[in-house]
Amino acid sequence: SFRPLASISRADFAVILWRRAGGQSTPIANIVDLDPNRYYAEAISWAQQVGVMNGYGDGRFGPDDNITRGQVALMLCRYSRLVDLPVGTCS
Repeated sequence: SFRPLASISRADFAVILWRRAGGQSTPIANIVDLDPNRYYAEAISWAQQVGVMNGYGDGRFGPDDNITRGQVALMLCRYSRLVDLPVGTCS
């Protein structure tokens, strides 16, 4: 259902971008809090491997954490570089 005011998790946002990029099969990354059997495991692994999204500095990814606007902006900037869309500078 359409819920414009609902939060979205970091994992679900990774899944959106992964599917948009073609959803290619990706080896599951060794991330402390990533369950390799969850629907989002390949998407998170892909996002990390191609540099679209990083985890936290302590080895966690926080798949169930709500994504912040700042994280969305950074991921979209990095994703746009991945698909060769012209963008400014992003970290």
